[in-house]
Amino acid sequence: MSDILKCLVVHDLCTYSKSSLTVVIPVLEALKVEACPIATAVLSTQTDGFTGVYKHSLKKETQRIFEVLETEKIKFDGFYSGFISDVAIMNQVEKFLIKNKENNLFTVIDPVLGDHGSYYTGFNDLQRDKMKDLIKHADLITPNFTEALLLTQKKEEDVEKFGINDVLYGLRELSPLSNIVITSIPSDQKTCKLAFLTKSNQEGIYTHNREKISLPGSGDFFCSVMVALMLRKKDFISALKLASLFTEKAIKRTIEAGFEEKHGICPSLVLSDLSQTEVSN
Repeated sequence: MSDILKCLVVHDLCTYSKSSLTVVIPVLEALKVEACPIATAVLSTQTDGFTGVYKHSLKKETQRIFEVLETEKIKFDGFYSGFISDVAIMNQVEKFLIKNKENNLFTVIDPVLGDHGSYYTGFNDLQRDKMKDLIKHADLITPNFTEALLLTQKKEEDVEKFGINDVLYGLRELSPLSNIVITSIPSDQKTCKLAFLTKSNQEGIYTHNREKISLPGSGDFFCSVMVALMLRKKDFISALKLASLFTEKAIKRTIEAGFEEKHGICPSLVLSDLSQTEVSN
């Protein structure tokens, strides 16, 4: 039992379409990390491509769950949060991280705020400012390009003038102890571009092939692979490269299988590949 790693995952839960917990749980489990979920909200679908989405916050339930975890003294090896639109739950998360800062908890914050240049529905500067508080505690953050700009309060023209490193080091000021990956950086139509900054401030750019469409849940898939691999002692850059390649493969297979775009990425099509990845105990 000693080699079984447990990761507390704090994301929302959608009935139809793949994102958040319906992506996170199978990916972590395929890579031999036990996913221990806290659902922040229940939704009818993910929000990209659907209208009239039903959403219900679970802030009362999450508060009780955190309290019971503390009372029972349940320990985790990792913590991984994603979509949290309710500031009350963000506050609960921060309290949990502060209480567990001495427990060697590998902490990953995917600072979900928006995409395509703007906030997601239901997000605004209030959530952004609270997310700044959360990423102070992180060992790894994985904002997309829009989220990186929102967090650093920079504009796309700043990137054109000063380069992506200006944004990376802006994030470093907000998250001083983390490895940083910025995904979905604008590039040509055939290339996906990521920028990274290690804890030791090694900078880099990584590119891989871009598929013809972008699928919801791809960021959740990418980050989940990174979380599991780094918990299993893969180094940051190796985990980034493998996560990129598996994400590319999952998107390609989802498209080939004929799923509608708003269905999102389909992790089940690559779980067997993930389960064969060499990981350390």
